[in-house]
This record gives sequence, C-alpha cells and structure tokens, in this order.
Amino acid sequence: MLAMPLFFTLLMGVIFSPREKQNILPQVRLLLVDQDSSFVSNMMINMFNRGELADMFRVTQVPLDSGRTLIEKDQASALLIIPTGFQDSLIAQKSSTVKLVKNPGQQFAPKMAEETVKIFCLGADRLFRVAAGPVKMVNEMFKAGEWPDAKQVAPLIIALKTLFNKQSNYLNPPLVKLTEKTVSIQDKAQPDFNIFAFLLSGMIVMFLLFNLDTLARDIYREKENLTLFRIVTGPVSVQNFVLSKQIFLFLSAATAFYLVWIVALLFFRISITLPQILIFMIFSAILIASMTGIISLFYSMVKTRAQGSAIASALIICLSITGGAMIPLQSLPQFIKQISFISPVFWGVDGIQKILIYNFGLRQLAEHFIILVILAILLNTGACILYERKFRS
Repeated sequence: MLAMPLFFTLLMGVIFSPREKQNILPQVRLLLVDQDSSFVSNMMINMFNRGELADMFRVTQVPLDSGRTLIEKDQASALLIIPTGFQDSLIAQKSSTVKLVKNPGQQFAPKMAEETVKIFCLGADRLFRVAAGPVKMVNEMFKAGEWPDAKQVAPLIIALKTLFNKQSNYLNPPLVKLTEKTVSIQDKAQPDFNIFAFLLSGMIVMFLLFNLDTLARDIYREKENLTLFRIVTGPVSVQNFVLSKQIFLFLSAATAFYLVWIVALLFFRISITLPQILIFMIFSAILIASMTGIISLFYSMVKTRAQGSAIASALIICLSITGGAMIPLQSLPQFIKQISFISPVFWGVDGIQKILIYNFGLRQLAEHFIILVILAILLNTGACILYERKFRS
C-alpha cells in the first residue's frame, strides 16, 4: 500500500520536477553540404550561427557521403544539401531544389530544421524577386572582376533608391516589429507554476481511492472467515467494530498520503511556507476522511466482497476523471468541466493545487473545506449505519 504511491511519486518527480538551468528546447544537430560555395550559400550557413538560431542549431559542414552515414547512424537530426548553381538560379529567378534529409528516428528536431529551412528559402525567393534589378547589377560587377567606376555604380545607387522608395511603406516603419521588454515582478507571493505538484495533486487522490478500496475489503474478509462473529460475541459491539475499521482505513490512507508528500517536498523542489503546511495538513485530513466515507459507503451497500471489487475500480475511475485526478480538468471536454463540481474528488484535487501552487489561505478555501467536511460526516455516518444493519442481520 505504501510502496506503489511512493514508487509512482519518485517516477513522476524524476520526469516532471523543475530543474535549474533546464533547456526548454533540444539542440538540433544539422549537417550541411554546400555544393555551391557561393556568397548566397555562405549567407544561408551563417544565418544558423547568429542570435537565437545559434542556440537552437549545431551546424557541421560535411561531405555528402559522410552526412548520409551520420544520419543513418542516428548521429544527426537532418542533412541540408545546397546544390551547385543555387546562387545563379536565384539571380536568374529559376527553380532550384534545396534538399533536406530528415532523420526518421527523431520527430521534433528534424521538423524544426525543416521549418527553418523553409523560412530561409521563402525569404531568399522573395528578396531576389523584389530586388531582381539591383542584384543582377551587383552580380555583373562581381563577374567583371574589376573594381566598378562611378558610371557603373551610379545606376546601381539609383536602382537601390527606387527600390527603397517602393518598399518604404513596408520597411519604414516595418509592418511587424519585435519589442523586448524586461518586467520586474513586484509580487513575490505568486510562485512559479510547478507542473510536478500540479500532476501529483490529482494522481495521489486517485491512488488514495485505490488504496482505500483495497483496505476496505478487509471487513468482508472478517465476515467470510467468521472472525467478525467471534469478535461481536465478546464485549465488542458491532458498532465499535465498524468504527474501528473506519479509523483503520483513515489512518492507513493518511500514512500513505502524507508519506508521499513528505518525499515530494524534500526531494522534488515543491516550495511551501510554514503556514501553508498547516493548512495543507488540515485540508488533507478532511479530504482523506471524505474519501474514506466514499469507499466505506460503497462497500456498505454491496452484498459481497467480489461484487464490490468488480464495481469499485469503475467507480474510482469515473470519480477521478470527472474530478480531474486522472487527467487535468483543463484537457477534458467542456461538458465534463461543467459537471466536475459534483465529484468529491474535484474539491480535493482543486484544493490541494490551490494550496501548493497558488498559496490560497483558509478564507479562500472556505467552500472546499465546508463541502468536504459535510461529505466526510454524512458519508462516514451513513456507512457506519449501513454496516451495522448488515452485520446485525
């Protein structure tokens, strides 16, 4: 009962717990074969080594055969091949095929390379179409192999000025502007979102229900083994026997529940203040009592242990789904979100998340406390009454 939640918590912590200096995006290893060796191809290569692209891509120029071998050995994400005559085709506004060989063993990184190369090719195409006249003049000057004189430069300056005037409405000011701004956060009370605490809050409530389900069957084992009848023939009443089982369920579930959170708090960077710990412990105790009442009331209404075992799993899964314990409520269809409030699990999961992630206090969680307290009293009282009637008969 203790091992499974602890193992699952450790597994989730390794995967989802926040880490310092954690890279959000994986670096893409891009192999590049430049068969053109032109000014334009060098510009394209240098684009990968500037700004944020330099953090995203690690570009290595290789021969064609070596590049394909590295892709086959899964040592690169993609292989970009710039063909011979690429620059001449752009200047002459003719078709030219840039090849990108993607590693089929990877998914995300090759797609990043593909989209980036598409943007480069689209930008180069538009640039050379819009500035076709000045580009041809510059190309002819390079081909001549001599430093141009004033008569040759003058038409180029006029062509560039005419081009700039035509495009001035789009370039000055630019239609799309990127503004970077550093904002100082004054409210330090609002912590960073912790995905591990968010997911664990739901999953641990589901594990709590499954643990209670397993433990609640013990009362039927007592009856099947005739232990119950030997106990009630002594000074212990049926009412005391049932009450002791309820307390046993609560204490066992609380032990597993608090142990899981102790491990999570100590090892997986869940930050919580001392006053919030007290609120968390009180809220958790009420939550565990209400979950104990749900499982106990269910088993008090079934006829046999086998019948309860067959139905309990389906009941727990339904409560967990509608309450956001199995799948985050934000990812569920709208109609489930609208009925989630009828699930007791919702009030428990939502309350834990608001305590650990958003630092809610007692006043802000008053509704959650009231609902769970009422459920705990009604469900456990109902279970005790039904159990007593069943075993007396």
